[in-house]
Amino acid sequence: MGQMISAGRLLCLWTCVLWAPLASAELDPPSVYISCISCHGERGEGNPVVPVPPIAGQHEVYLRAQLRAFRDGHRGAHPKDIWGRQMALMATPLTDDDIDRLAHFISQQPRWYKADQQRPASDNNTLACIGCHDSNAESSAGTAPLLWGMPEEYLYRQLAHYRDGLRANPVNGAPNPMSALISSDIADSALRDYARFFAGF
Repeated sequence: MGQMISAGRLLCLWTCVLWAPLASAELDPPSVYISCISCHGERGEGNPVVPVPPIAGQHEVYLRAQLRAFRDGHRGAHPKDIWGRQMALMATPLTDDDIDRLAHFISQQPRWYKADQQRPASDNNTLACIGCHDSNAESSAGTAPLLWGMPEEYLYRQLAHYRDGLRANPVNGAPNPMSALISSDIADSALRDYARFFAGF
């Protein structure tokens, strides 16, 4: 009697066997991710040789919105946005299903980090950023990106693109708030400070 497996336990074991391959498959990259590896790494961890952001663990909502913005011509269309134009080219053939699967896969990867960096003290200028990118630079709302530990040069480039009108893609159909926050008279030195602050988290 003690050797027998109950019907309920047998059903549970059978269910686990059936679902195990599906659960692990969710962590496998979708086939279209192969074109992302050379710049963003095998799991979105980034590539120190290429000036693009690490994307592993980024908000799924944000990733989906940005991929659609690149594909639909809302981002990466400016002739001076060299890296953005390359992303737009890569995103052009993506279907909505491709984008959904890419965003989900990337969001589930272990988050990037910089173990050797100390978090800097915030000031009145950087406090203005924390309203959307919260006090841990983690942006729990999901529509604004996670920023801490991003490469300083990448952060500076994006801020400069907002200031110079190279990037202004809409967010959920509404005007991009960054376009209004970063005016054309903000100096490079201030943008460098913002970039250094978030890169140092």
